[in-house]
Amino acid sequence: MAKVSIKSFLHTEESEKTIECDGILTKEKLTFYDGDTLTSIEKKENKWILKRKNKEYEIEIPLILNQKTKGSYHFFHFHKKLDLQIDTNMLEWGSLGIQIKYQLKIENENLGLFHYHIEFEVKK
Repeated sequence: MAKVSIKSFLHTEESEKTIECDGILTKEKLTFYDGDTLTSIEKKENKWILKRKNKEYEIEIPLILNQKTKGSYHFFHFHKKLDLQIDTNMLEWGSLGIQIKYQLKIENENLGLFHYHIEFEVKK
């Protein structure tokens, strides 16, 4: 387990978000806080799981390269859970970062293409 400095970029067709924070890296998992939202990316063989959770919601996005998967978006206050459809176009995990590209639909409404690029560096 290593402490890492993270620079994260999330590009969509409509917006771009950049954050810098610290996190924890193991061989198969990266965990960090984006503001008050706990984000984790975990590799399990050919399937990755992207999770984001805060006091208002929890999102679970399973990712398998070139396959369609189903995830969930759970709104705690409304006791509502929406189905996600994910079509993954890129999964790369290297010694300096992670890249993920996926098409996302919620309840069959297309939200567009998401490109998540996360750079990390082990703290000394």
